[in-house]
Parts: sequence; structure tokens; C-alpha cells
Amino acid sequence: MSAYDVAISVRNALAIPDVAKWASTWSYAYADQSGAQHLINNHNRILPQGPNQYVGATGFKTGFTRLAGNTLSATATRNGRTMIVIVMDTADTYGWTAQYLDE
Repeated sequence: MSAYDVAISVRNALAIPDVAKWASTWSYAYADQSGAQHLINNHNRILPQGPNQYVGATGFKTGFTRLAGNTLSATATRNGRTMIVIVMDTADTYGWTAQYLDE
């Protein structure tokens, strides 16, 4: 997939409220059928609770492949406008993401 393809996928996923909700969730605790407790953390550091939090960040997805390197599909809303940024294969994923969202 190209960055453009990923952006289109994110745009379509944002139209599904349950998907958008989970993509913006920082952590989720649950008990499995045996009663064991589990905690799942989102790896997207630009979310409000993250160490690289970005004002207005609303989600979306981190990833890694050998060809694309570290990747981040990020969404943020400011002044009623939602933006989507796709960053691939950079040493400063969150810095570039913030810069693109600011632009």
C-alpha cells in the first residue's frame, strides 16, 4: 500500500464510529474468560495521554514493515477540520507527524 492508500483507508475507517473510538483509545483493560486481567496500550504516542501528545490528536494506527520502516497514520482535529497524516520510514516519526499536522 502507498501512503495515499493508507490515508484513504484511514478516512474510510473514521466514518465508522466504533473504529474511530478504538483508534483513539489510549489503553483498554479487560478480564478474559478465566478472569485474568489484561491491559492493552495504544502505541500511538501523539494521543493526549502519550509522551509525544499533539493538541487535537484523535488517533489512528502505528505500524512497521521491512520496506516501510516505522509508520504512523495519525489524525487530528482543529477548528472543526480533521487532518490525516501518513509518515513512513523516518528517524523522527512523531516530529514529522506534528510538523505535517501543523502545516
